[in-house]
This record gives sequence, C-alpha cells and structure tokens, in this order.
Amino acid sequence: MAAEPQISKIERLIERSDASRLFLTEHVQTLRYRADIPARVRGLFNSHPSLWFGGSLLLGWLFTAMLRRRKPTPKPQSARRKGVLGFALATVTSLAKPALKSMLIAEFRKRMLSPVDKKNATASPRQFTL
Repeated sequence: MAAEPQISKIERLIERSDASRLFLTEHVQTLRYRADIPARVRGLFNSHPSLWFGGSLLLGWLFTAMLRRRKPTPKPQSARRKGVLGFALATVTSLAKPALKSMLIAEFRKRMLSPVDKKNATASPRQFTL
C-alpha cells in the first residue's frame, strides 16, 4: 500500500506540471502578441482602414490649421502721406539715395583706411609668376 500513495503523488505532480506548462504556454503566447507592436498596428490598419484614413486627414488638417500664418493687418490710410507734397518727398528721397550712399562710403574709406592702406588700395595688383 505504500507504493499506491507514492504513484498517486507522482501522478498529481505530473498533472500539476502539465497544468503549469499549459498555463505558461498561454501566457507566453499572450506576451508575444502584446510585445509584437508592428503586427498589432498592421492588424488595426487592416481591420478599420477607412477610420485610420479619415483620422489621418483630420489630424493633418488640424496641424496645418494650427501652423498656418496669419495675414498681416493692413495699415490705415492715414499713416501714408497723400497729395503732391508726399509724392515730391518720396521722389526726392529715392533720387538722393545713390548719391548719399556714395558719399557715406567715401567718408567711411577716408576715415578708416590708413595712409599705407590708401597706397595699396589705389595700386594695381601684382602679377605672380611661378
């Protein structure tokens, strides 16, 4: 009779190990499914393609609406000069710009260049031969 309880004890251990093996196998399969994110995403795309397409269109529209530049507000007309006097001042300043620019550049060169630099600035560049 001592052999009988020993055999039933071994059979219970075998059944218990089979049950735990089956339990672990199911959990490993579940873990593999949850860890395989690309396959899950592909499954979602394949199951509801129109929903994903519509969502991407809506999201793109929202992003472009948020990042869109606003049109500048126009300045009021009172800020601009009107009439003959405004036209005359605009014409005189536009004609005087090149002359003022050349005068400023000449004055800058006169004040910033030393006498040695003036000689080198007017001399022709040397020709180097090899």
